[in-house]
Amino acid sequence: METLINARICARRATKAAWAAHANVVPMLGEIIVYTDYKTVTKDGVTQYVPGVKIGDGNAFVVDLPFVTDAVEAASILAELEAHINDTNVHTSAEEKNTWNSKISAEISGETLILT
Repeated sequence: METLINARICARRATKAAWAAHANVVPMLGEIIVYTDYKTVTKDGVTQYVPGVKIGDGNAFVVDLPFVTDAVEAASILAELEAHINDTNVHTSAEEKNTWNSKISAEISGETLILT
C-alpha cells in the first residue's frame, strides 16, 4: 500500500530581541522556532552564539513555548553525532574492510562490468 504524505516544513529564526518584539506570534503545530542568540559560549577567548530551538504547538505564543533542550547539551549531542558519522571504522574496522575488498575485483570490458 502506497501512502502519500504532503508536508510543509516551517522554520523561523530571529534574535531574542526580535522574538520579544513579536511575542504575540503563535507558531503552527510542529513549526521550528530558532533563537539565534539563545546563549553565548566563550571558549579560548572566543565568544560564540549558540541557538535555542522551540517547536510550535499551534496554541501557545512563541515566548511561552519551552526550549527543546539546553542549547549547550544539544551542541554536544550534535558534535558526538558528527564524530560518529565521520568515524569510518566505527561499525566495520579497517581490517574487515580490507578483507572484504580483497574478495572481489572488477574490470570493464567494452560496456560490461565484470566482477570476479
